[in-house]
Amino acid sequence: MVDVTNSKPGSIGRDGFSLIEVIAVIAIMSLVVGALAPLTFQQMTKKRVESTRASMNKLLFALSGAPERSDFGYVGDMGVLPPTLEDVNSPAGKPAYAIEPNDRVGYGYNGPYAYDLVLAPSNRFVDAWNVPFRYLAGVSQITSAGPDRIFGNADDLIVPINPPAVQGNLVVRLLGLPNTGDPAVPLSSTEANVFAAWSLNGSRQETPLVGPAGGPGPWSAAGLHLGLHAVRALGTGSYVGATQLRDVVRIDRGTTLITMTLVQP
Repeated sequence: MVDVTNSKPGSIGRDGFSLIEVIAVIAIMSLVVGALAPLTFQQMTKKRVESTRASMNKLLFALSGAPERSDFGYVGDMGVLPPTLEDVNSPAGKPAYAIEPNDRVGYGYNGPYAYDLVLAPSNRFVDAWNVPFRYLAGVSQITSAGPDRIFGNADDLIVPINPPAVQGNLVVRLLGLPNTGDPAVPLSSTEANVFAAWSLNGSRQETPLVGPAGGPGPWSAAGLHLGLHAVRALGTGSYVGATQLRDVVRIDRGTTLITMTLVQP
């Protein structure tokens, strides 16, 4: 028989915990949870920042690609940055991508460019706090409001800090190989014309390059969008009838220099 005559008030028994002990354990657990809560919040914020930056980098890649890998994103195909971020994944109202046979260059929408990002129910790209990204048309830069969900504060996330150029320059050095057997010489604007094709909202355009003034020299074009461009040289003057030259040139940031040679007929 168990002797219960010595049990005291507030006791659960020899093998249990007293009420005071239970209260003490609860108090200690509350302190531990309270101490860990800020750390847990910091970890959660850190993960959201990392996730948001990853999405922003993917969107930046969709805008202008990675020229060092010969990928120029939306800009390379359409010729301009999109009016909204969401346009990188929307073909609506845009010419379909097609390769022009003579140019051997494609023009038109060839997306989706941010194929692994999903629009929020609001049909917007949002950060990890469910706030739509801020993007200014014509500027290759994306901003998140950050943890406080308010734009213009110190915790805003901006990628990249300095917007990269989405245009470059082209210089063409055009030589002529005389039919006399003499070495090739630089041509003047009275002996040839040079043209470059480019994309304007997905439609092919062609413009003459600025030729040398008053003598031999290079032809040039400034502000061509990043990506592939068709260049052609056509003989005039004493080079009329020369076989037309065609080339495909990759325009990067800065200046791209190429040399072409016309053979005098």
